[in-house]
Amino acid sequence: MGWNWEDYFVFTSMRNPWKMVVSLYSYGLPDAQGRYWWERHWNDVSRDIYKPEQRAVPDDMPEFSDWVLATDFSRFKLEPFINDETGKRAVDYIIKVEKLDHFIYDVAARVGAAVTTIPRLNPTSYREFDVEYSRNAYQRVRSEFALDIALGGYEPSRFQRLKYFFTR
Repeated sequence: MGWNWEDYFVFTSMRNPWKMVVSLYSYGLPDAQGRYWWERHWNDVSRDIYKPEQRAVPDDMPEFSDWVLATDFSRFKLEPFINDETGKRAVDYIIKVEKLDHFIYDVAARVGAAVTTIPRLNPTSYREFDVEYSRNAYQRVRSEFALDIALGGYEPSRFQRLKYFFTR
């Protein structure tokens, strides 16, 4: 459309890659072919018939670290979304999801908007989903998301056992 992006305040968000990968696994519930629940049920999802709360753990769900080693994470990395076609940084600001409350007020102030409260809406129920990174899975996330980790200053304890929740 010929917009001059220099005239705009452009921002995006990022998430701790190690936590995001666990969340993607535990929420997406991939099967042995790497398809997430919304891909397996796309016809019903797209017609709003199949809801997230209907998700079921597939019988052939791979073990977490095996899944990490076999998954293509290219669509979940920050880099394609923050650079223009020449590779130049195209965003002015990156919000860390883990500190959304802090960052959203800063963004609002920069664009001249007033934010009084941030509504919270999460009607889903949770149950524990316990995973542990293997050495190789940890290194894979570290290398795949190197830019995200550097930009966000993320550094978990090595091989830390991470306990997460998934929606059923």
